[in-house]
Amino acid sequence: MGDSHSDFITLERFAFFALERFPDIDRIVQVGDFGLWPDFSIAYWYQESSLRIPLHFIDGNHEDHRLLHGRGREPFSPSPLYDAVYLPRGYAQNGFLYLGGAHSIDKEYRHPGIDWFAEENISDEDAEAALAAAASTRTHTMVCHETTEGAFAHIRKSHWSMGDPNRLKLERVFQAAKPRLYIHGHYHFYREYEHNGCLFIALANVDHYHYEALAATHAELQEMVRRCCVLVDDEGRLIEW
Repeated sequence: MGDSHSDFITLERFAFFALERFPDIDRIVQVGDFGLWPDFSIAYWYQESSLRIPLHFIDGNHEDHRLLHGRGREPFSPSPLYDAVYLPRGYAQNGFLYLGGAHSIDKEYRHPGIDWFAEENISDEDAEAALAAAASTRTHTMVCHETTEGAFAHIRKSHWSMGDPNRLKLERVFQAAKPRLYIHGHYHFYREYEHNGCLFIALANVDHYHYEALAATHAELQEMVRRCCVLVDDEGRLIEW
């Protein structure tokens, strides 16, 4: 699922829609900018899931990264009051390799320790952990917040500059892992594109459809879900909606 920015109502609405059609779905992974902020009341935290399957998330650039980093490379919940599991950078399981993090282009308008954290950027240690995972396990799918530097050339607009350190690190991991599918968010639009023989899917942000989803018809809701979510089997093959 794409960026949710604390809109857990729409996130669950889309998840329930998917589960009604595909009851065998066994987990949900949200691709960053989930909605973990230090300046929010815990009333805005994802305290009690209504879903019957686990909800996991990676980190984007808009998170309280202090709660997410420095606690190892195994999944964990960032707080006893949080009913979702964080997948650390470089974590790999069953052919999926997870590597969150990205740069905030609006950094100059944010406040360190409140709504911006330097740890948003992928560190050398994060990249090395992902490279080690790629070397030790088969990877068919990468799940990240940001795209790679090479793939970025296919979606960039004229005023977007190349050479972002996060994308360069992701490109390095991508070249080592050689996945056939790469899923990411961050750009708030849906797009399918290819790079080095791999299918890339950029997911739209869930919260964009908050009010539309409330009164949507079944067909309209399906189109929203299709733009914000992708179904993947355990071999990295896409499942059509």
